[in-house]
Amino acid sequence: MLYRYAQDRGYDLSNGTGSGLTSYTDAADVSPWALQAMEWACGAGLITGTGDGSTLSPQGEATRAQAAALLMRFGQAYPDW
Repeated sequence: MLYRYAQDRGYDLSNGTGSGLTSYTDAADVSPWALQAMEWACGAGLITGTGDGSTLSPQGEATRAQAAALLMRFGQAYPDW
């Protein structure tokens, strides 16, 4: 959702290119339609992994705290949103 919003607003989304998404042990579980957005979110520092930072848990549910942290990081990266 934030990726599409950033696209619509014309934000620079190139910082996610080559973000090392494969460094997460469960990167293969990311749905194909979400790969580009997840690469951007990881590269932009919006998503930093779960637990010890080695997994993404892409098929799991985000907690309220995780969603709040994601929104806070987005607001810091794009203060004019």
